[in-house]
Amino acid sequence: MGVLRLLTGGLSNRRIARSLGISEKTVKNHLSGIYLKIGAADRTQAALYAQRLGLSARPTRAPEPCL
Repeated sequence: MGVLRLLTGGLSNRRIARSLGISEKTVKNHLSGIYLKIGAADRTQAALYAQRLGLSARPTRAPEPCL
């Protein structure tokens, strides 16, 4: 749930990994599993799903811009 909660805060995979003390690859693996379990096609759908469940995280700083 930590990965999903941080995802709702707009954090990148790299920042999620650093926050949890895991590798970026592990974050990607967790997200892939989450997408499959909840039927999400991407991180936006997963974040919206998490928000509906009340798993929103307040970002400690502004979300990173999409490049």
